[in-house]
Amino acid sequence: MASPSAEMVAIKSELKSFNSSSLRHIKTEEKNTLPTLEAVQQEKTHNNFIQGVEGFEKQKLNRTLTHEKIVLPNADDVAIEKAHQAISPLLKDVESFPKDKMNKIEIKEKVVLPGQDVIEQEKEAMRFTEGIQSFDQSQLKKAETVEKNSLPTKEVIEQEKSA
Repeated sequence: MASPSAEMVAIKSELKSFNSSSLRHIKTEEKNTLPTLEAVQQEKTHNNFIQGVEGFEKQKLNRTLTHEKIVLPNADDVAIEKAHQAISPLLKDVESFPKDKMNKIEIKEKVVLPGQDVIEQEKEAMRFTEGIQSFDQSQLKKAETVEKNSLPTKEVIEQEKSA
């Protein structure tokens, strides 16, 4: 067996006499399976966020009352506003109308008397109320009220349970 230094000399002489033109040209592709620094930082941030959410204690929260400051109109308010906008030109015309061009009128009120049927019904109702008001309570007899509330027997209870 040759000594290690003799092997080294043989390898060196082989390398010096090697013809590199006999080699094929190959394009090298770098395969970097390791994540970049940005990806590692992003993953750490995401994991910390998830752990924070999972380990959050609800008891640390303080109760707050919210006050709604902006109140949007509901459908009724919108409908009223649209109706008012449709009527507003008419209102302006009415307000600007010259009152001196109006004619004076006299109002005559007509009193309509009730018919014979209505009068009879009213008399009957008055007689009925007078009869109630003039009723003599001393003519009533004393009565004793006895409340009867019978409890069910065991047999009835069993039948209801089984039904």
